[in-house]
Amino acid sequence: MILMAYLSCMLSMLLDL
Repeated sequence: MILMAYLSCMLSMLLDL
């Protein structure tokens, strides 16, 4: 689902910080 991919992107961005 697109929403899952969106959440995964947000998570990876947060972990990058």
